[in-house]
Order: sequence, then C-alpha cells, then structure tokens
Amino acid sequence: MYIIVFLIIFLLWLGGLGGSLQPSRLLLLIAPFLVPMLSKVPHISFNKEIRFGIKMYAFWLIYGIITLLWSVDSLAGLTSEIIVMFIGMLSIVVFPMFLRNDKKSLKVIRNAWIFGFICTLPIAFYEISTMQHFSYLEEERLLGGLGVYAPFASIFFGNYNNYCVYICFCFPFLFWALIETPHKIWKIIYGALVGVGILIIFINTNRTSLVVIALYLLCFIRFKIKSVLTILGVLVLVIVLYNYLPESLRSTLDMLYNYRVNVDYSEDESSKLRRGVFEEGVRFLVESAGFGSGAGSFEEMMLRSPKYDGISNPHNLFLEIFVQYGVIVFGLFIYWFWLILKKIYKNTSLNGYSKRILYMAIFTIPITGIINSAALGYTVWWIYFSSLMMIASINLEKNVNDSIV
Repeated sequence: MYIIVFLIIFLLWLGGLGGSLQPSRLLLLIAPFLVPMLSKVPHISFNKEIRFGIKMYAFWLIYGIITLLWSVDSLAGLTSEIIVMFIGMLSIVVFPMFLRNDKKSLKVIRNAWIFGFICTLPIAFYEISTMQHFSYLEEERLLGGLGVYAPFASIFFGNYNNYCVYICFCFPFLFWALIETPHKIWKIIYGALVGVGILIIFINTNRTSLVVIALYLLCFIRFKIKSVLTILGVLVLVIVLYNYLPESLRSTLDMLYNYRVNVDYSEDESSKLRRGVFEEGVRFLVESAGFGSGAGSFEEMMLRSPKYDGISNPHNLFLEIFVQYGVIVFGLFIYWFWLILKKIYKNTSLNGYSKRILYMAIFTIPITGIINSAALGYTVWWIYFSSLMMIASINLEKNVNDSIV
C-alpha cells in the first residue's frame, strides 16, 4: 500500500486545484477506511515521537475548537483552519500504517516529492515564457514602481509565493537524492533539477526562498570535495541556463532583481508592514493572557486594528500558531520538532551527509513559514511535517518495539 502515501504526497503538485476537494485531501480522508485491510500487514511502529505528535495534534484540535468560543471569526476558524488542519494531521496516522520499516518507504517519500516537483516544471516554464498563468487567482505581477509586468510561475498554487514554498519543501528531498545516489548520471539529473528549482525561484524573485537555498548550500561546506564540486556544478548550471534565457526575459529579470532584491532593506516598505503585523500579533497574544486569540481570528483582528496598513494575514507560520492557539500549543509544537531532530540524530540508517540536509529541512521551517501569507490552511505543510517524521522514524538497522498508542 505504498502507493497511497506516494499519491498523497505526489498530488500536492496540483496545488489548489479542486478547492476544498483537492486530491491529496480526498486521499487522506479515504485512507483511514483502508486501514482494516492492512490489519495483518507489518507497518512502522508508533514510536515515542509519532505518539507524541498524534497526542499533540489531538490536543491542538480540541483546544482549537474550544477557542472558537472567543474567536472573533469562529466560522473561518472552523471551516478554513480546524477542518483543514484535521485533514492534514491525518497524515501522521495514515503514513505509519501504510509504510514499513524498510528502504522502499524512504524512497516512496523522497520520490513522491521529487516527481511532484518534476510535474510542475513544464507548466512553470510555459508560464514564464508566455506570461499566461494557470493560477486560480488569475494574478498579474505588475510592478507599480516600474510600470512593467514581470514574469513568474505559480502553477496551481494561487500565487508565486506559494509555489516557492512548495519548491523549498522539495529541496531537501532533491539534495538528499543527490547525495545518496552512487550513479553519476543520476547525480547529474538531480543536480539539474536543483538548478532548475533555483532558477525558477530567482525568476520569481522571492527573497526569502533565496535565503533557504543559501542555507541548504551551506550544508555542503564540510562535505567531501566531490560534493562541493557537485554544488558548484549546480550553480554553474543556473548561470548557464540564465544566460540562455531570451534577452527580453533577462533584461526584465535584471530590472526586477534591482527593484526587489538589490535594495536598501532598511527602507523596505514590505518589511516594515510585516514588522507591524508581527507587533500587533504579539499584542493580540498578550491581550489573550497567553491563551491565544482563537482559531481563524488573526486576519479579522488585524483588519479591526488601528494599525492595519494593508496586510492582514500573519505572513509567519510560528506567529500564526502562537497568536491564535497560545503558549501551550506553540510550546508542544516546538518540542515535537525537537524530538524529531533527536530522532534523526540517533537514526543509524542515515549517513552524516543526509542528516545535515534533514536538519536543515527542519531549521528552515521558520524561514519558509514567512514566504506566504498563511500556512495552517494548506495541507502541504502538514504532509511536509509528517514526511520528516516518517523519515526520522524509519531506521533500517534497528527494530523499534514501541507499542501502538
């Protein structure tokens, strides 16, 4: 039944297609009904980290429902957060039941992310080259200060920021595959995919994603010379691909880079607005005495704030959790990722190189979490969390005998 997990992850590349009935969500809802068919099939034991995650998610959902009593937008909290979170959280129960403690399970998770990313590429370059977009928001990227339309790729993710988040989620699996494959031809293929991902992010000019890329590349500083040369090869590939872009596209990108990236960040209006949202979020939390302002409340409270200045979404995953669900839920969430980090460290099936990439996959979550406007309503985040949890828990050299919760 590996195929169920593969499809849940793979179909994430379809983004927001289907609205509430997105393919990955539907599969997550159907999967528990298939579990009785697997009653005699070996699966991953529910170890300490998985059990803690399940209990933490259950507490989070129950507490979130309680907060609807004082949330200023309880309808949005229930429909846009609690229900969507519940569906996404099912992955931490479904994945262990459909995977085994074997190498194939690791490959299923890794390849699902990689193949999903590959499926986005033809559409991405079609969008970039034709300026025709498949985004369900029909977004046009007009740069007001320059009066020009800039190229971007958003696929089915609503906007280019959300697509950049998806690419950032795919990076650790691409780098992991690049490190572990012993075949030169596959190293070239994975290196090329990494290079293409970097190029798309550069074209989208998402500054935070560029930071994520830099952090992943830093993982290779202590690697063997061959690995360093591989990364240098990826960067050369990006430069070569960039120079072979049409002249009109390159001139627009140069202008876009100078307008959005090569700027004085002390005068960056976007940063100032986000800082204002962060400060208001902290105020909302303090006023709730640390219990949280309630599920789905952030945007409505920001709209009512006297300091509202055009941005109402939190634009910060951790702020979104901290402000709406309070100190306890946020603390449990952070502690869970600490357990995952320790589990990766103790996993004897992963070599040192792979562990560094997976460490970075966790350390970059706060950074990736500020790319798009909101995260809790996107199933891709919950599946990403569960994917990291499963990778940490699959230990090929040790039988885990923890009892099922």
